[in-house]
Order: sequence, then structure tokens, then C-alpha cells
Amino acid sequence: MYRFIESVCVENGAFKHLEWHLNRMEQTWLHHYGHLVDNQVMPLALKEAFVIPDGLGMGTYKCRMVYGETLESIAYIPYEPRPIKTLAPVNADAVEYPFKYEDRSALDALLALKGQADDVLLIKQGFVTDTSFSNVMVLMGNQWLTPSTYLLNGTCRQRLLAEGLIREATIRLEELAACQEIRLINAMLDPWTQPGVKVTQPHFASI
Repeated sequence: MYRFIESVCVENGAFKHLEWHLNRMEQTWLHHYGHLVDNQVMPLALKEAFVIPDGLGMGTYKCRMVYGETLESIAYIPYEPRPIKTLAPVNADAVEYPFKYEDRSALDALLALKGQADDVLLIKQGFVTDTSFSNVMVLMGNQWLTPSTYLLNGTCRQRLLAEGLIREATIRLEELAACQEIRLINAMLDPWTQPGVKVTQPHFASI
């Protein structure tokens, strides 16, 4: 049976963009379980589990929920972004990750190919997709683009598209040489304050 993860940013005692996460959970739940529960798309207990614990305090936390047909666990973890400066392109033709599965073994196997880089840039059929833990956005001219060939349609990606701040495009690996900047985006990262990353020359490993 599949289990899924939802990671929500908690900043100074408040959830950030929780509605986008609930929407993704509903889509995930309905796709895999395919029926209503008490006229709800997913069990109300999953929605009601998002409660800021007493005494959590100020600062940034990752709320990490593990769920399947029902709630498995929920935890609030102090968050510090890990510094990512370089990405190694790797061949991810065989990888599918359309939902935020708890099982990340396929992604972890590709991450192990990063060499001296900080993370990997996953390439499918020559097209840019995601890193091992985030979507990406690429500055081309005066426009921020995000790959239409993503693996996981992240909540931050969806929101930035809906707000008109980025747009989708097919981006080939070789086109990155002409871009001004590459940034990582996910629910825990503010895309406008994150430093840019560089893509190393591909040894283009695959598993």
C-alpha cells in the first residue's frame, strides 16, 4: 500500500499556503482511493490534523505528514535549508514520481550519482525536470520559466504559475547554457530569496 508525504512550511506560528497542500492531498487521495468519505474528498481527520502545537514558538518549521488512506504520523521539525550551489545532470528516463510518495528509493538512487555536486538535476529524454527534492525555475531573458516536463507538480510551482510569476516551457539540458539563473522551488524555499545554482558539466550518469 502506498504512503505519501505532505510537507508544509510553518513560519512564526502559522501555516504557509496550506490550501495548496490540502488540494494536492485531495487529488492524491481521490486518485488512489477513488471514493468519498462522509461527502468529503478525503477523510476530514487528515485536514483537521493540521493544528499548530502549543509552544511551537517562532521561527521556521517543516510540518511533515505521512498518510495513506488514513493519517500515519505528523511532526513539526525545525527547518534550516541545506545549501545547494551545484547540480549534476543525471539521466532519469526510467523514473516516475507523479505523487509525493514516501518511498523515494528511485530518487535516492539518482541522488547517489551526484559526485562532487550538491544535488542532481534530473533529465528525461533530454529535457529538464526537477532536482531530487525540488522543482526548478530558470531565468531566460526577462522571464522565469519552469519545465513543463516536471516529475512532481509541486505546490509552490502550481502557485507561482497561478499567480503569473512564472510560465511553463520545455527546456532542454543544453539550453541551460544560455540562461541567466537557475533557482530551486518548493514549499520550504522562498524562490525570490534563494541563491542561484549552477549546473556542472554532465558526466551524465544513469542507473
